[in-house]
Amino acid sequence: MIPFGIHRRIPLVRRPFYQRDQAIRERDELAAELHLLKSTAVTPPQSIEDDHGALVERIIAAYEQSVGVTQQSDSFWDNAFFKRKRDVHDALMAKDRRVVAEMLRDPGRTDLFYGFENLARSLAHGAGHGGRDVHLDLMLLSEAMGVERSRNPEYGEPTSLPDVESLLERLDDALGSSLQFPNPFPGEVGLATSRGVASYRAVQAIFQAWRIVELVDTHPGARVLEIGAGLGRTAYYATQFGVSDYTIIDIPLSNVAQATFLGRALGTDAIRLFGEDGSGVRILPPPVFLEGDDSYDLVVNVDSLTELAPDVARSYAEAIKARAALFLSINHEHEAFTVRELFNQIGLTAASRAPYWMRRGYVEEVFPVRQRP
Repeated sequence: MIPFGIHRRIPLVRRPFYQRDQAIRERDELAAELHLLKSTAVTPPQSIEDDHGALVERIIAAYEQSVGVTQQSDSFWDNAFFKRKRDVHDALMAKDRRVVAEMLRDPGRTDLFYGFENLARSLAHGAGHGGRDVHLDLMLLSEAMGVERSRNPEYGEPTSLPDVESLLERLDDALGSSLQFPNPFPGEVGLATSRGVASYRAVQAIFQAWRIVELVDTHPGARVLEIGAGLGRTAYYATQFGVSDYTIIDIPLSNVAQATFLGRALGTDAIRLFGEDGSGVRILPPPVFLEGDDSYDLVVNVDSLTELAPDVARSYAEAIKARAALFLSINHEHEAFTVRELFNQIGLTAASRAPYWMRRGYVEEVFPVRQRP
């Protein structure tokens, strides 16, 4: 889910723009006064070779097959970003199990996650998303879900910020699930909690999974597909919130990242890679969706569709039109085309359009595509 350019690494611009952004800026200032600290995960080095050797073999096999069926596009994901990750690609294609295992044990020493996570060799440690920022994001999440009242800055400054642990407990009650923050990799940056280090991306994923459940909750066994899933955090939380049929579609190197995270966060038996049979979260390359015929109750895309090459984005839009009942888009509008323009071209109009609660400059749109059976 979820690529973003280096120039957009910090989610909230600290300057007034309209009322909501003024409130966010004021929260930042208050947080600084209260000395909310940045916390870094201290995860003991864990040997994926010892604990997940079979997963490494599965990832290598799936990657080789995925590369064989996936065409390179003009997107920067297949060009500039791929060059940063070339060492990971080479190790996978060489089937060097020892090197791949070491890379996946500590991916922050590589650029495998570059573009969708802050844990990457080419990014400054933390990349601007420390504990203070995540605490504020949890507050926005709580306001979006109605767990906390939406504060009106016209009525003055609050005297204190909600305690993180009590905030999480109230979120648990609203979600019907105990939130956890798995940290399978060393060096993750965020807010230290009793449930693990909560990162910026994790809080974003909780909101996205909550929206998924809202949209499909009346349809038990709903089939959900996510295009461009980043590390797979939204898939992780969606399964925790009760979504039992979840498919990820992404480029092969991103599939490696998702398999590594979800294989360790959910368990190796809870994922299914390209070329494998069985149940679990499916992690697959683009041709499976673009050239397939399966239908889905909901297709989701967060922060990537407008960053694809126009012809590739159009092919995804056509596939969504052919096989989805609903499409949820959370994207910015800074590129050459917007999601709204793309789908208008194929005869689809959004039923709703609103600012995205969790990140300034992003738009959330829901497109009805066809009637569910």
